[in-house]
Amino acid sequence: MRNTVNSIINVLVCFVALLASTSVQAITLDSQGFIVNVEWLSENQFDTDIQIIDVRDETSYLQGHIANAINIPVSKTFVQSGEESRIGSLKYLQQLLSHAGIQHNKMIVVYADDIYKDAGRLFWVLEVLGHKQMKLLNGGFPAWLKNDLPVSKLATLLMPSEYIPRAKPERLVSQLSMLLALNDTSIHIIDVRPADEYSGKTSKSTRFGHIPGANSVPVDLNFEIVDGVKVIKPIEQLRVLYGSAEGKTVYAYCNKGKASSMTYTILRQLQHDVAVYDGSWYEWGNDPELPIQRSR
Repeated sequence: MRNTVNSIINVLVCFVALLASTSVQAITLDSQGFIVNVEWLSENQFDTDIQIIDVRDETSYLQGHIANAINIPVSKTFVQSGEESRIGSLKYLQQLLSHAGIQHNKMIVVYADDIYKDAGRLFWVLEVLGHKQMKLLNGGFPAWLKNDLPVSKLATLLMPSEYIPRAKPERLVSQLSMLLALNDTSIHIIDVRPADEYSGKTSKSTRFGHIPGANSVPVDLNFEIVDGVKVIKPIEQLRVLYGSAEGKTVYAYCNKGKASSMTYTILRQLQHDVAVYDGSWYEWGNDPELPIQRSR
């Protein structure tokens, strides 16, 4: 009888320990918000609840990547029409992610090289699709190499899945939504292009200037160089940088949507309500019917 009781107690102890370890792991996975560092990823890269996506081109990926990472080049996430690029359709993106083996209930960790906007773009795309667990690797692949962490040259291929998007259109701003925002004091518009483009000295569109009322916060202000690696600034500095957006919904735009997607990711880390204007300045600046403003 005593042996039976002891066996039951041992089973219960093991079960409680398992629950405790599971709980701790869940806390660990979410401990850094939307931005994680290489130490965290190196400890969790083979967790079966995590899928890592390398958004670089296929050639760069095959020359070396984080082990267990799959390759989805950022160029595949949008549709190119002449000089204009827009987020792919819901059906197109569902097929892309399903073919790659992405599962809607997994945590996704996205990384690029030092071109953060590529990783930010996929981060934003997946949030538009309603993906609930998203992370972006601070420092990207250069930080991984700097820390002498293992690199693989073998492509990671997953079995195709049936990706289930739960679209969140509020994460995407249309031209009409941006036009309406001009008279909405609850919306804070951020232009993430370089200062010379914001002021109207230069432009990648036919017109020069910025969307009326937009605030200039160039995307490069989010970063600093530490030990030769481009990293995201500490959250305290970022809060100061975006202090004027506190308590407001943010609409971010750039030239074609990539850089503003990175600003979107930063603002999500700061827990702001934010969306990206997909058409961005390339659409707005080339439409003579829309108002613009130039700095004097």
